[in-house]
Amino acid sequence: MSGEREDQRLKLARLAGPVLIAAAGVAGLWWSWGAWPDVLIDFGRELYVPWRLAEGQVLYRDVIAFNGPLSHYAVALWFFCFGVSLHSLVVLNGLILAGVLWLLYRIFLHIAGRGAATLACLTFLGLLAFSQLTFIGNYNWLCPYAHENTHGLALSLLALYLLFRYAEGRRLIWLGGSGFVLGLVFLTKAEIFVAVTASSAVAMAAMWRLDQPTLGAAMRAAGVWAGLAIAPVIVSVLLLATAMPASDAINSTMGSWPYVLNAQNTDFPFYTEGMGTDNPAARIGRILICAGWQLLLFAPPAVLAMFCRRRNRAAWIMTGTVFVAITALMAYLSFAHPVINWEFLATPWPLWLLLIAVMAAWPVMARRCERDHAAAATLKLAMAVLAMGLLAKMILNTRIYHYGFTLAMPATLMIVAALWTWIPRALAALGGQAMILRAAVLAAWLVTISVHIGVSNRHFEKKDHFVGTNGPDAFRADIRGLFVNQTLDFLKQRAAPGDTLVTLPDGIMINYLLRMVSPTPYTQYSPMMMRMYGEARMLDSFRRSPPDWIVLVHNDDSPYGAQFFGRDYGLHLKRWFDEHYAPVHLANAPPFEHPDKFGILTLRRRAPGGPR
Repeated sequence: MSGEREDQRLKLARLAGPVLIAAAGVAGLWWSWGAWPDVLIDFGRELYVPWRLAEGQVLYRDVIAFNGPLSHYAVALWFFCFGVSLHSLVVLNGLILAGVLWLLYRIFLHIAGRGAATLACLTFLGLLAFSQLTFIGNYNWLCPYAHENTHGLALSLLALYLLFRYAEGRRLIWLGGSGFVLGLVFLTKAEIFVAVTASSAVAMAAMWRLDQPTLGAAMRAAGVWAGLAIAPVIVSVLLLATAMPASDAINSTMGSWPYVLNAQNTDFPFYTEGMGTDNPAARIGRILICAGWQLLLFAPPAVLAMFCRRRNRAAWIMTGTVFVAITALMAYLSFAHPVINWEFLATPWPLWLLLIAVMAAWPVMARRCERDHAAAATLKLAMAVLAMGLLAKMILNTRIYHYGFTLAMPATLMIVAALWTWIPRALAALGGQAMILRAAVLAAWLVTISVHIGVSNRHFEKKDHFVGTNGPDAFRADIRGLFVNQTLDFLKQRAAPGDTLVTLPDGIMINYLLRMVSPTPYTQYSPMMMRMYGEARMLDSFRRSPPDWIVLVHNDDSPYGAQFFGRDYGLHLKRWFDEHYAPVHLANAPPFEHPDKFGILTLRRRAPGGPR
């Protein structure tokens, strides 16, 4: 009877984490419902491009894309099968999010235990999956600014998990599967592919270090892995070659690689500030200062844990005291007397990840892994390398907001696992009471999650305008949604069936909501895009296929080195518009005149020979 009760308790313990994660996921979905996308910036492309592909257009030939072909065609296939709508896309992304949660739980279950796996997944949901931590939406997993980010990271986690399965039983099917998935990552985004390739290579090297296989066995495994990694790339080239010359198909499959390798495309203030290379000395100083404050928070509980050698009443009292004290202190400094700058929460992540990677590599290099734990040790090291690799794009300015919703996700969860499992386990091995440090970690975690939920909630409360009426494309937007709706209503009344539209420099969401096709292949006209593709080529596309309507959407592009379209960049396009189009509708303020005055101007093509 006692054995049956013990089995029941074990089953309940195993179910508790997944049930809590599922409940948190449902709560996050309900809380953020309809507030995920940005009404104008970036995300419209993620709807427009797959819609056009589902209608028969060809990526890179008819519609220009910056990244690899996988994500746009995957969404297009989903649209073809299940209908074109925002809500349809949210369902797809919700399924991907569920898959990522499953992978994260399995990965951290093996490398850090059940408690850390649960806390890692809850951290992902509370900080990154649904949140809006900046004025711009899109930095969440349901409506990301670029699906290549979320798809690439999801596939990266899958590739590492399949390598772990191979490490467990040495079945080549798992190794081949990991290689194939790695090839799919190549078709998403360059920086994610580099990170997962490095982590996969380190995992393979770790396995060979621990097993010391024969040269023939190692070469056979490497051949299977590399051969299947190349397969998706070859298939992509062959499929694209059916619609374009072979050379163009190869260049298109390369995605963002040609632009990433060109330094002229990455020297914008947007990228140098994002990486932190604009002022390295100051950034490094901030990393050290933030690391010092975080050490100051957790070092005292760790010392107390070492003084409590027995789990008695005094230890429990100390645990409760630490939890209450840190909760009260952080809550006071975050809400009552806010002095904590939460923007810098993740600034020291590269430093902590480096320490985690070294500690994960040590047992592998020293061959001190027991055979039963070798696969988990390999996976832990691979995850540390993946996390470090993804931080490269923000190495001196690491953050969980903006790009951090994907690039800083593995690092954040690895640090959670270190605080909850690996460091307390080391304290326990030295005779300390790990629960005291865990109490401090849980207190800090609760306040951190609460603060960031509050930030997101303030942004969500500003989204009180529904765009897309009440149909399957409806979503919530801030005040800009009011002026988008005015523009949509005007064009619905005035545009004829079959009319074409170009929205610039951003805002192709308007095209998508109206289901109006752009006759040019470009989806954005920012300073970066003009440098990449050339303003002359863009102007030629207008001359060859002039749209019936043009919508100019106010946007401040200062992060790209030029503030306003038509004044600081795009002068030739603006001059051509003035010659061939007339303004017919203004929503709010004239665009491109004042940084803080948003507006949308609609232009209509003049009749040939008509008045200017």
